[in-house]
Amino acid sequence: MHTMKYEISNCCVPPPLHNVALGKPTFQSSDKPRQDGGSEKAVDGNKDSDLENGNSCIWTDTEYQPHWEVDLQDSYDIYEVIITNRQDCCSFRLKDALIRVGDSENFEENPVCGEQIVGNDANAETIVMTCGCKTPMRGRYVSLQLIDRTQMLHVCEVEVMVP
Repeated sequence: MHTMKYEISNCCVPPPLHNVALGKPTFQSSDKPRQDGGSEKAVDGNKDSDLENGNSCIWTDTEYQPHWEVDLQDSYDIYEVIITNRQDCCSFRLKDALIRVGDSENFEENPVCGEQIVGNDANAETIVMTCGCKTPMRGRYVSLQLIDRTQMLHVCEVEVMVP
C-alpha cells in the first residue's frame, strides 16, 4: 500500500485523532449512470479500494470539475483529511484535486486544506492531507473537487480527523 502524506513541515498533530465523517450526510455533483457509486459510500467505513468488487467507492459521471462533499453537521477543528483512492483502475483520476474545509454550504467559498494533489501523488492508495498544525482548520463541510478537468471522480473513503 502506497501512502502519500502532504504534511506541513514541523507539524505536531495532537494524538489521538478520530474520524467524524463516518455515516454523515453526503452529496456529489452527479452519479455515473447505471452504476452504484452513491456519495454515501465515501463515509461508510469500508476502505476497499476496488471499485468493481468492493462496492464502496463513489463514482461521478464524466463532467467538468466534479465534486463530492460531506456535511459533518457541526463545526470541528480539523487536522487531517484522509482519502482512500481507487486502486483497481484509474487511480490517476485524483490528479489536480483540492480539498476544502469550512462552514459555507457553498463549498467553493471554503478555504483549501493543504495542497492540490498533483502528479504521481494522485496514484497513492492513501492520501493524507494535513489541514492544520498548531491551528487546525475549522469547518462543518469538507469537499473534494477536481480542478480544471473534465473527468469522473472516484474515491473509496474520506476520513475527517479531529481530536
